[in-house]
Amino acid sequence: MMRIVVFGSLLAAYVLWLPVERVWADAKETYAKDCAKCHGDQGKGDGATLAKVKGKAMDWTNKAAMSKVSNQDLTKIISEGGGAVGKSKLMPAYKKMDEKAVKEMVSFIRSMAK
Repeated sequence: MMRIVVFGSLLAAYVLWLPVERVWADAKETYAKDCAKCHGDQGKGDGATLAKVKGKAMDWTNKAAMSKVSNQDLTKIISEGGGAVGKSKLMPAYKKMDEKAVKEMVSFIRSMAK
């Protein structure tokens, strides 16, 4: 009986984990294509493009700093650009991203904070 409970729990955890990884696969691809150039491959705000301009990108891995940024602000920053919430105007708006993609990106970005 104990084996069934343990197996059932592990199976449930695996099934619940699969959709998150699938969703994040799309967000990871978008991040690598559009965000990493400024925010860096690991989200530390050290992307190669920033070496060419005067600016600093948010370090998504900084848990203390990220705790001060709401999901609503992240959504607005992605959708409308950094200037929309008083952040850097160098952060462009990604208006072509639909609401679902933005929500997934916010979740992916949050996962980087350690």
